[in-house]
Amino acid sequence: MLKFTKNKAEKIATIHGTLTIKEDGTVEGLTPEQEKSFSNVPGFEFTEDKKPAPKKEDTKEEAKPTTRKTTPKKTTTRKPATKKTEDK
Repeated sequence: MLKFTKNKAEKIATIHGTLTIKEDGTVEGLTPEQEKSFSNVPGFEFTEDKKPAPKKEDTKEEAKPTTRKTTPKKTTTRKPATKKTEDK
């Protein structure tokens, strides 16, 4: 989270675009990577958001027996092509 300590409730033009500063000093309009780049700029205070990482549920699927029966691929025998010749 990025906070601006000087003037509150205004807009500032930066290299990343226009930033909106709320009444409480929080800055809107930046990605987290861009907020980190503003941590060294005078007047800005950067604090990392400590949100718990989303829990990943085990999505392992159990081996279920299939009800399909596998059958061998059917092939057909081809008749040899005979040339037709016309006798005149």
